[in-house]
Amino acid sequence: KPRSVISSLDAGIDLAAVAASTGDANDVKEARTLLEKAIASTVAVEGRDVELLQRIIAKEGEARIALASILWSNGDKGAAEAQLGEACVRLDQLEADAQAREAARIKSGAMP
Repeated sequence: KPRSVISSLDAGIDLAAVAASTGDANDVKEARTLLEKAIASTVAVEGRDVELLQRIIAKEGEARIALASILWSNGDKGAAEAQLGEACVRLDQLEADAQAREAARIKSGAMP
């Protein structure tokens, strides 16, 4: 499941790039729908592989930025800012978690 979520997020990001280059309204609509669905699916991901879960959060941030660009281009600036803000929050959480894990590793004397 986690890897399929990453694939869905990547597909949405790729489609957003196509939509941005073509300007085709159908591509934009499809990219928006795919990104929204893929982003929503990230909350259901569970697992013990911390690195994989971190990759999902990072990829979700990328997808939110791609979605924000689509929304901004279509004049929906409030929704675009909300997506960008959420991406920043999630990436900040990811960084804080990484720092806490590193501090715990150093404290325990474990090797990297």
